[in-house]
Amino acid sequence: MIIRKFVQEDACAVGELFFQTVHTINAKDYAPELLSMWAPNNDEFTNLVRNCHDNIFYVVEHESILVGFGDMRHDGHLERLFVHKDFQGKKIGTMLLNKIEQEAHGLGLSRITTEASIRAQPFFLKHGFEVIKRLYKKHEHKGLDFITYKMVKYLK
Repeated sequence: MIIRKFVQEDACAVGELFFQTVHTINAKDYAPELLSMWAPNNDEFTNLVRNCHDNIFYVVEHESILVGFGDMRHDGHLERLFVHKDFQGKKIGTMLLNKIEQEAHGLGLSRITTEASIRAQPFFLKHGFEVIKRLYKKHEHKGLDFITYKMVKYLK
């Protein structure tokens, strides 16, 4: 496994990984309509990723396949941390989180915050994050609740 900084050429692979992971791993916790709102198509996310050049952004490769990515704003908010659906449980998320925490320390940050999905919340708890608040985001048109957890990790 190789961890490295994101480059623009990664955008399509990151978009595909995001779409596939949301629609498979998170399908156990959220209605299909919510998954479609969260990850409508990988092209839309690919365009979003191309505009994240200000974030601290890392990817993990295994045998030339992108198997994980994570990005954090400079204020310490972890925007995304996703691992390929076929590589769950192989410490890739931990590798990414450790690298991002190193960056946060380098910036002199005292904490990292994130909004975790139902599926990701246990991962973050295991890595020292605390739940600040359970969030219910009501989709205006369909009336569906999108449950996430506002979380924080205080850095030493």
